[in-house]
Amino acid sequence: MEKKNPSEQMVKGEKMEIRQLTLQDFDKYREISYRSYPSIRDFSPQGYQDYDQSVQALMESQNEELFFGAIEDGKVVGIMRHILFQMNIFGKMEEVGGFGYLGVDPFYKRRGLAGQLLAYFEKTALER
Repeated sequence: MEKKNPSEQMVKGEKMEIRQLTLQDFDKYREISYRSYPSIRDFSPQGYQDYDQSVQALMESQNEELFFGAIEDGKVVGIMRHILFQMNIFGKMEEVGGFGYLGVDPFYKRRGLAGQLLAYFEKTALER
């Protein structure tokens, strides 16, 4: 029996992969982010520039936040950030994490992608 990559999922007959995003994926990440959270975005040219600079710096550093995407047919259709930090738990510093900026391209909604991104986060967080 062939062992499947755990980051590959089936979504309504389509092959979907969840992987860490790179700067090459940034434009699609920004598009989904702006569509998913329009009330907290600045749509002015300066707003786009500020957003681009701050998010690209985070993507490049890969220190505190990791960017993941659901990829279908080579296209980023869902996004999520894994946020990494330390927390004092009963006097001992422990590595912990959370997720944020979960979003799905409007044309791919109602297909379970957000749930699969959350399941992926849970699985990878438990492995850390």
